[in-house]
Amino acid sequence: MACGLVLAACSLALPGCSLDNIPNETCNTDADCFHAFGAGSVCADAGYCGPPLECDSDDDCRNRYGFGAFCGDGGTCGYADLHPGCSVVVPANLPGRFPENLAGRIPIGAVFRSSSTQSHAVRLAAARLVVSDINDVEQGIGGTELALIGCDNSAETADLREQITREQVAFLAHTVGTPAIVGPSASGNSRAALNVIIQGGYRTVLISPASTASDLIEQADEIDGFGMFWRTCANDLGQAAILASEISEANPTGSVA
Repeated sequence: MACGLVLAACSLALPGCSLDNIPNETCNTDADCFHAFGAGSVCADAGYCGPPLECDSDDDCRNRYGFGAFCGDGGTCGYADLHPGCSVVVPANLPGRFPENLAGRIPIGAVFRSSSTQSHAVRLAAARLVVSDINDVEQGIGGTELALIGCDNSAETADLREQITREQVAFLAHTVGTPAIVGPSASGNSRAALNVIIQGGYRTVLISPASTASDLIEQADEIDGFGMFWRTCANDLGQAAILASEISEANPTGSVA
């Protein structure tokens, strides 16, 4: 019925109306069509929204639209909506629609319990300071400024925090395409994040300031020979060896279990 109405309207309209230019929405950029008509609609040379761009991988979409574009389940490109638990924290008060307002920037992710734990809020603030300094002092990386997308994985239970972490890391690594994520802090959350990256085959590095579980490096090596997990603290086995050595030196006649 709907198709018949479209054909009838087209036959009665002025010359130039065809199935190729319905809906005949004027546009200036591909982003106009993305938001007007959904995944993959592109701005054709004549200035109207055309058919969607087919894709086989996220790279197909990002090469054309930049960060925040991804290949959807239907094989067409889509734009990301900002995850409700995340926000662009650098630059502050960035105008425009997400993710087009990331144009010309490399997005870095951060996942911390920033609204519920003071130490996590401090870690997010540290990430914000580093990204801001890189932009202000070095003009970004290779002349391209960075953006920081901060995600809050606060929740009442550990299981719920891990579920939120998985959702946020999928958003950052798959939907946005961030090359690096700072955090999470807890080993359980980092393990959940790594599972998302390994299973999805995403090229996103995790850098945790506090995840000390010794098995995380082995888990990261499952994705490739480079290892996708980094941390700025020693793992549990390393810390145990240092503590045992310190205790032995302080108490040479005793024993260390």
